[in-house]
Amino acid sequence: MRGSLRICPVLWRGALIVAALLVVPSSARAELQIVESNTPDYPVGKVLPDDTKFELGVGCHVRVLKLPSNETRRIDGPALGQKPVAGTRGKPPPLSC
Repeated sequence: MRGSLRICPVLWRGALIVAALLVVPSSARAELQIVESNTPDYPVGKVLPDDTKFELGVGCHVRVLKLPSNETRRIDGPALGQKPVAGTRGKPPPLSC
């Protein structure tokens, strides 16, 4: 009986470790933080999800810091992925900063 009392605290600690590991991945999502920008649409300090599609005009740029890896990337406009406007034959109008 004495041996079973020692197992219970070990199992309890193991269950706590497993529960903690299940919580960590949900909070460890990658994010983008704007660290440099010349457009008011993306102000410095703004935090965005890592799947953000940037819409930048001609001459616009942003530099993002990817968290938690701390990698930086500069994105220059016009960014791809803009939706065409009616009457433009598939070309989006040039935006400016």
